[in-house]
Amino acid sequence: MKKILTITLILLSVLTFGQKKAILTGQISNPTGDWVYLRTWDKSEQMWNTILLDSCILKNGQFELSTTLDSLTNIEFFDGNESTQLYMKPGEKLNLSLNTQFFDETLVFTGEGAARNNLMAQVTLVSETLTHYRNVMYGKFELDPKMDTTLFENIESNDSLFEVFIDYECQLQS
Repeated sequence: MKKILTITLILLSVLTFGQKKAILTGQISNPTGDWVYLRTWDKSEQMWNTILLDSCILKNGQFELSTTLDSLTNIEFFDGNESTQLYMKPGEKLNLSLNTQFFDETLVFTGEGAARNNLMAQVTLVSETLTHYRNVMYGKFELDPKMDTTLFENIESNDSLFEVFIDYECQLQS
């Protein structure tokens, strides 16, 4: 019995120590609500369920959210109106800033994991922009003359991942 109890305690301590808090802090300009959330998903019985990881009230547009992770995890930051995907590792302290009037265009990450999340934010923005232009080309809707087309200035031309992504998108259009 002592052996079973000892093994159980060891396993519990390994599992507990393997998990570390990931912290997301940030500043939101022009918030659309009073609360922000971290959430993820779980698929059970052919349905995706939203799992709330943390939430807090904005204080002068500032927030701090945290969750316990055991590996690189895809989570979602949600301001009550729009959301963005994050990829965080255990123990990381990531900061984000954004202006809700131009949510995707103004997302900027700093801190641990910033390079990964800034890259994913740019990929998402490029993908949305290309989808918009593809819809214009196929007559699904008209191009907004006020649309900001300076998006591609943010992408470094020597970034091989973006070159592969752009090549792939261009092949889809031809």
